[in-house]
Amino acid sequence: MARAQPESQARLEAEVLLAHAVGHPRAWLYARPEECPQQAEAERYLLLVERRLRGVPLEYLTGRAFFHGIQLEVTPDVLVPRPETELLVGEAMAALQGAPQPWLADVGTGSGAVALALAYALPELRAVGTDISLAALRVAARNVQALGLESRVSLVNCDLLSAISSRFAVVVANLPYVSSEDLTGASADVVRHEPRQALDGGSDGLSVVRRLLAQLADHLQPNGLALLEIGSDQGRAATQAAHALLPGTDVAVIPDQWGRERVLRLRVPG
Repeated sequence: MARAQPESQARLEAEVLLAHAVGHPRAWLYARPEECPQQAEAERYLLLVERRLRGVPLEYLTGRAFFHGIQLEVTPDVLVPRPETELLVGEAMAALQGAPQPWLADVGTGSGAVALALAYALPELRAVGTDISLAALRVAARNVQALGLESRVSLVNCDLLSAISSRFAVVVANLPYVSSEDLTGASADVVRHEPRQALDGGSDGLSVVRRLLAQLADHLQPNGLALLEIGSDQGRAATQAAHALLPGTDVAVIPDQWGRERVLRLRVPG
């Protein structure tokens, strides 16, 4: 069962689900308070509430999520975009703004959230998103089309950057970084309803991150930048892995607004 929520959050979610059930924006509920749902709409709403109480994420029930100013389709084939990942987008945006013909790779793109948020905000940006999951890429492809970004965002089905020969100005990645042990004891909602392949980072949470680090030397332009989301207690281990696999690279850990380790930043020598 989902954890108890503050009353304000529970009311918000109830309104979002009701609006979804009746097929109108949430504001419509306030504009038309005299309206009563039809029987089919009421039954659909009660089913949505029941599934939410069982822990299904709200975004899977409505089929959409909002991330960094864009709306995305989400399904159980992809992770629900997290607010903390917006730090990754902000750091990449700061690095890319003003760059002539910026070229970016989003590794483990999932729904396409990071690549699409950046391409939507930066009209000159071209991006490629990779993912090992074909099901995830189908979701990402629909998001690319819905945002009208087909000419600037391409998608490739491969493991990390294994099928890519290009070198990029910036590589971003929100890869699995939860340890297998922690994942077993993590929120039951996440384990039960979100794709484990997108969460499980192996024994210490960094196995997939290390594999990407080993590929970066062949995929970053001179003075190129890599930005990888990490767990809040992984800064030291991730930094050590980066120095071992990319000698001479400038490495830093960027904290989020709460002071928690969140993004590993690497700049290769120019």
